[in-house]
Amino acid sequence: MVAYESLLTDALKLTKTFDVYPLAPFTNIPFRGSNGDLNATKDHQLIVEWFEKEPLSSLGLRLKNTNVLVLDVDDHLNDGAGIKELAALSNGNSLEGATIVKTPNGQGFHAYYHFPSNLTIEDVNLTNNIEILRTKVTAPGSRKRLKDGSIGEYVLAAESSLNDLKMMPKWLLDLIMSKQQGEQPNTTYQLDYNNTAGRTKKYTATLIEELTRGVQTSERNIWVTKYTGKLLALGTEPDIAYQFIMMVNESFVRPPLPDREVNSIFRSVLKREVRKRGGEISE
Repeated sequence: MVAYESLLTDALKLTKTFDVYPLAPFTNIPFRGSNGDLNATKDHQLIVEWFEKEPLSSLGLRLKNTNVLVLDVDDHLNDGAGIKELAALSNGNSLEGATIVKTPNGQGFHAYYHFPSNLTIEDVNLTNNIEILRTKVTAPGSRKRLKDGSIGEYVLAAESSLNDLKMMPKWLLDLIMSKQQGEQPNTTYQLDYNNTAGRTKKYTATLIEELTRGVQTSERNIWVTKYTGKLLALGTEPDIAYQFIMMVNESFVRPPLPDREVNSIFRSVLKREVRKRGGEISE
């Protein structure tokens, strides 16, 4: 009997629609040294081997080679901001036909839809708390450790299936198309930090602000290299810096760099920082 067998069973069923890949236990981050969603597969034998090796793995779904999108409504602060933004965006329209997966934090959720195969839809931010996912997403049944130390789960609505998705509503399609066509470079996460009430801004605050502004296609590699170097230069433990830069890449780089590229950048920068201090890093 394989521990956490229910997710393994779900993973095998999900291969009817998706290529799947393993995530580190209690996270939505790929295993260190893996290629993340680039390793996604429908090979049942390989999937079973993943769970035999690490029974507590979570699971990622690769969306890029499907005509499936996910409307990701976040509630990081547990204040219902994402729901309020969705109500404003939808102008009273419903998420009719959506397959809903409740995410571990507050009122957040993933709404899965099909979209017409003749359209090209990419990852796109609709608001600070709402985005369209077209590259990858954490699968239902996966578990995540929350800030308070508890374990939350991505829960699929009762009697729902990700292998039987409905077409997205027209209002959402119109909204996405309008956003994609009007998107300008370097506009993601442009927050207003001008009102500091006379307080001196600390370096940590500046770094966080820079990270959350993110970056888009043309400067992604340079940007990730720069901030990986900053984290390590500050003395951040390599394992923590690695997990953090992976989360930053997923949340604030548009579109996110493949995990393989982030791995390569991180190792190169880590070698450089270790050499500066006269040390060595094992191959």
